[in-house]
Amino acid sequence: MGKSITAANLAIYYAKKGLRIALLDIDPLSDISTIMDLPESEIFIQSVDPENHQDDKLADHVINLFNNLDLVFPEPKLKDRASVELLKKIFGRFGAEFDRNYDLLILDMPAGINYEDNLAFLPFIHTLILVTNPEPTAHASAGAYIKKVLARQPERMINIWHNRYSRETALDFNPRDVVGNYNKNVITEEKLTAENSAKVRNFAFIPEDPSMNLLRGNPTISANVLYNLLNALEALQEERLHSVPFTMSISPKTAELVKYYISRNKKIENMDTYIQELGSYLKNLAVIAGAGSLLTDTKVTEVFSHEQSKNLKAYIEQVKKDLLRQSIIRVISLVEEKKQQAESSNRIFFAGAPVFSDKILDREISRLLIGISRLPSLNPTLKNLGSVLLFYFALYKLFQSETVVALISGFIPQRENNRGIRMRDRKRQIRILIEKDRRYQQQYYRLIKMLYSIINKQLATISRAFQLQKLIFRSKKNKLVSKAYLTLLTNFIHETIYGGLSLIIGFDYRPASIAFQRGAERLLKLL
Repeated sequence: MGKSITAANLAIYYAKKGLRIALLDIDPLSDISTIMDLPESEIFIQSVDPENHQDDKLADHVINLFNNLDLVFPEPKLKDRASVELLKKIFGRFGAEFDRNYDLLILDMPAGINYEDNLAFLPFIHTLILVTNPEPTAHASAGAYIKKVLARQPERMINIWHNRYSRETALDFNPRDVVGNYNKNVITEEKLTAENSAKVRNFAFIPEDPSMNLLRGNPTISANVLYNLLNALEALQEERLHSVPFTMSISPKTAELVKYYISRNKKIENMDTYIQELGSYLKNLAVIAGAGSLLTDTKVTEVFSHEQSKNLKAYIEQVKKDLLRQSIIRVISLVEEKKQQAESSNRIFFAGAPVFSDKILDREISRLLIGISRLPSLNPTLKNLGSVLLFYFALYKLFQSETVVALISGFIPQRENNRGIRMRDRKRQIRILIEKDRRYQQQYYRLIKMLYSIINKQLATISRAFQLQKLIFRSKKNKLVSKAYLTLLTNFIHETIYGGLSLIIGFDYRPASIAFQRGAERLLKLL
């Protein structure tokens, strides 16, 4: 996931720098047209069938997207040998014209390792970027592709572009180590060698950003508020687990895995069954990782000794009886139910849908916040998470007002599709960002300023009503930490307006945008 999005963002970035770019859509599914939200009426291009169109011109296959940027071959390419015929056109019949018209060709290649669709292009490609995600299946596919490429071109350098990157590592998965993760899952004869590994280098690490996640292509204010509420609650629940004393004689890594299991399996009914299932989970992880026993002084077949089982049972009993955790889990259940209702709504993209009040949810979140603020010993992490939850609760209450919701909905351009249905105009939204529409930017800053003032008043009202002043972000001098609330607010507005847009170029201060620009500049030096 992210191959076409990466190609599109690189093309836009270089075009903005003044290079003449041809973005060649070689993928049979033609995802670039979808990403750029091109209406079907604009994709007027001829078929690439060589038997019927030997006399076509390069101009017949070009759509100008922005200044300095053309999309080439945007039409679907589902006929047999379509990719091979494109290769002949790009580097044969149209080759001289490409050289005259463009400084750089960026090819969005088909996924997979089929020779005709992908590997046949290798001899013509200057720099190969392999896009992957931090998932075992993605790394397995990437490893298989690396093996095929190096079998054909042993001296080829392969540059790994990590999308949705996170430093967090699981027991048997290192998100930076594509070769290692691939080798764990194949027989000896299929493993990549040390010589192969020397030809693979990590090139860019792009963290998660909602604007690049097409699965969040139809965000609403309601869904985003609930999504952020849920994240804050899950973080609170995990932190509360750390507050319960853990006295088992096991390694710190295993202790973290025990807590992780409990955080994901919140319902604790029969204690013996629960511990048995926890043991099976740890045992399976150990087998997958080939790590032998995860526990000190314990065979894998036993998982827990008698003493360890006794201590673990005592720990889980404490966790189960913890009143604050019970309150957190109750609220998580309510938010998940409400979020599911929002996501299953039959609305198409419409940011103007307000968050409707739920008195039970309001009451339970209020009780939880009061419980956190009145803890006799409130550690800094729990306090900060409580402060974040309070902020999103204030947003949740704020966006029950249709007037406030209307302030944001105007920033989502809309158009009618060919069936007369109103939908998000992603093409226009992308153009506004690429061309740096000054009027739009000024309106956006005014929106942030206005909402910031409103949310501060909402926070003050809620904190006074429930005596939650302890959960307001304040400096050592007892001054409001404006930067914290401004960051939370702008992140939320960004997620709501730009979620699923597929564009990261144009946001100067987003971590993903900064990382992307670094990768793009590094790539430009290679070229």
